[in-house]
Amino acid sequence: MPKINRLTLTALVLTGLAAGAAPAAADSAEHAVVVKHTAIAGSSRAGETSASATVYCPEKTHLTGGGFDGSHGRDFSLLYSRPTEDGKGWTAAIGYHGTAKETVSVTAYAVCESE
Repeated sequence: MPKINRLTLTALVLTGLAAGAAPAAADSAEHAVVVKHTAIAGSSRAGETSASATVYCPEKTHLTGGGFDGSHGRDFSLLYSRPTEDGKGWTAAIGYHGTAKETVSVTAYAVCESE
């Protein structure tokens, strides 16, 4: 199997995430791993519901990037997508501001590399 450097792997993972690809709970290639966590919330009124998800890198790895996937459309908005305060994972949140009853979901992805 050909070796994949960290920059190439990160680009491939983020390209896949942007295209809507959802990796398995832990996909590995060489020394990198992508982990994910999904959160779902129901809604009954505008502006009252959000969903947030946080995922951490496994032991003996460190964060090299991250991203999210979630509910989309004109009534949903990204609240945040960023590294956790301790720099060991990724966190993201989606808000719902429509009037119909909807389900709000967000998946946070962390791209981690072996130390």
